[in-house]
Amino acid sequence: MKNKSLSVQFVKYCFVGAISFVADFSSLTVLQVTIFKNIKSGLYIATALGFLIGMIINFILSKNHVFSSLDSRTNNNRIDFLLYLIIGIIGLLITEIGMFVGTKTLLINYKISKIFVAGIVLIWNFLARRFLIYKQGVDK
Repeated sequence: MKNKSLSVQFVKYCFVGAISFVADFSSLTVLQVTIFKNIKSGLYIATALGFLIGMIINFILSKNHVFSSLDSRTNNNRIDFLLYLIIGIIGLLITEIGMFVGTKTLLINYKISKIFVAGIVLIWNFLARRFLIYKQGVDK
């Protein structure tokens, strides 16, 4: 039962992640080709802003649709958001490092790099948020 519940949560989180990724990726692309087009480190700024937009959307959707049947460890939405933010910042660091390695070391297009990095960050975010923010055990 517990593994099934975790599997269902992960599937839901993938849908939420897909919506968040579209917001993140779209923001990154629009910002990169407009505002940050001619700025040397513009790609990394656009990446961070896109990631932040995606993270906010992910928090709202996850809290209401993925983990809604679980009790928070803190029972405090502000602390939950702070923990969510810390996990997201670690995800952002993974994203920025992945974007740098993908575009500068492996010479892969930034859009392709972003897709690979997003998959890694999806798994990190789900596991960290599920096990650090929410109580273990059976769903309510």
